[in-house]
Amino acid sequence: MVSICKFNFGMGAMQMARQTLLEDSRQNYDWVVVDEVGKLEVAGDGLEPAVTKLAQHYKSGAASGRLLLVVREHMVEKVAHYLGIEEYRHIRMGEALPA
Repeated sequence: MVSICKFNFGMGAMQMARQTLLEDSRQNYDWVVVDEVGKLEVAGDGLEPAVTKLAQHYKSGAASGRLLLVVREHMVEKVAHYLGIEEYRHIRMGEALPA
């Protein structure tokens, strides 16, 4: 069981989510959306290590399409630093997605 605040996630569900993220990165989708990346992942838990592998896959140019990471406002810099993402577009709630 993985817990954060009042939420509890079964290990089987987390493993399935990690596997799905890695599989989706190889499917040439226009978008892969991860909702959300935050405290658990920065601590090496939750969707890790899949999120790091996913980010590396996109940064290397091996993946086509776009990667959208949903991150709470106060965690944006921490998540970007943790994942080694230097260039990104910060889209706030209500803003249009890039074409």
